[in-house]
Amino acid sequence: MLGNNETRPLYKRLKDYLYGEIEKGNLRPNQQIASERELCRRFNLSRTTVRQALAEAIAEGTFYRIQGKGTFVAAPKKVEQQVNAITNFMDTIKSRGWRPGMEVLEHRIISADIEMAKILQVKAGEDIVHLRALGKGDAEPTGLYIIYLPYELGRSIIDEGDEDRRKYGLWIPLLSYHAQKLGLDLAYADQGFEAVVAGLNIAELLQVPEGAPIIKVTSIAYTSKDIPVEFRRVYYRGEKYRFTIRRRYDDGISYGY
Repeated sequence: MLGNNETRPLYKRLKDYLYGEIEKGNLRPNQQIASERELCRRFNLSRTTVRQALAEAIAEGTFYRIQGKGTFVAAPKKVEQQVNAITNFMDTIKSRGWRPGMEVLEHRIISADIEMAKILQVKAGEDIVHLRALGKGDAEPTGLYIIYLPYELGRSIIDEGDEDRRKYGLWIPLLSYHAQKLGLDLAYADQGFEAVVAGLNIAELLQVPEGAPIIKVTSIAYTSKDIPVEFRRVYYRGEKYRFTIRRRYDDGISYGY
């Protein structure tokens, strides 16, 4: 089955076999593959050989491992998103060649707690708008959006009587459009990036195994007058997204390590 007449190392042959199973459709994204022990038994290989094959496949981005659960098939290619420029979800997904979609899970008016009042620079207890939505590429979940907006801006987005709302639907990237309509010129965003694992609720929504790697991005959008107009927390599927940035050396920097 692994081509016993070949001269290539056994771990290479095992890796190629697993890649072939993906190409045939026998192994699909986020599907768990056989355990190391099962692969050893099935192909009469040593544990070292199997581990070497899987380690190389994981390094190449074809599989990913969840501690205590096993090895899973990764998505074919990750979405590349640069962090030195702000791009909307629709354009990002289209650049991958996927069909973008946004499923709104909920939108409601809530009272700002102390933390959110501080972030959005409103009074505690003041009305703000809360949104939850599931971003999709080719109908498959890619990211969970949790968003808080000042009342006036948030109300403009969720207003079902708005002509553009009826035309385009509740589309989260329309934030810039609605901000402009209210005379708010979006200028920049402060963002933070964390590697986390998917809890049960997020895993179910993103359709990944519990404990799968997730990229958590928090963002506060500001106008040119430094007024915060949105707090956003997004959970991206780790096997689908890769964030990149170009950094420049400062003059006089020490080049030691």
